[in-house]
Amino acid sequence: MDNSIKDNYREKPIVCSGIRELRVLKTTKSAFKGFVDDEYRTLPYSDDRIFSSVVTANWWYSYFEGVDFNDTWDKVKGAVLEGFAGPADKGVFSANVENTLYMTAKLILSRVPQIHQMEINFPNKHYFEIDYTKFPKISFEGCFNRVYTALDNPSGNIRAVVKRSNMSKL
Repeated sequence: MDNSIKDNYREKPIVCSGIRELRVLKTTKSAFKGFVDDEYRTLPYSDDRIFSSVVTANWWYSYFEGVDFNDTWDKVKGAVLEGFAGPADKGVFSANVENTLYMTAKLILSRVPQIHQMEINFPNKHYFEIDYTKFPKISFEGCFNRVYTALDNPSGNIRAVVKRSNMSKL
């Protein structure tokens, strides 16, 4: 066998785990503002909007000897939910999807030392309020006074890869 091929067999295996299509929804404490306002932007600025996504996350381990993979998966899922929504009793404000995604990745890396790199995808799933003022015969008495509908677009696919920095060896 060629020596270069033998060397490939001596490398450490790469272990990657992930979460697929975790649907999340936040009905308050989410904003969209401060972005470039040009002819291509279609979303209106908002101080409080519905924030929804279908999260996909992958992570790579720097080591895996002695790692409880089920526990790690639970910790990552918990950190995704906490980073997205915050504690159930008070929530957490989301300035925008990009910031929430980045802060979630940092939270995961801070809680799970075995993870070397995170890749997270938060595609926007927009909900907009339906304007019923043009239909005066529709009454919401005894009901909620707002109705929202999910839209396919405009949308964005917010994705980030966050890695641990290498520590210097002094």
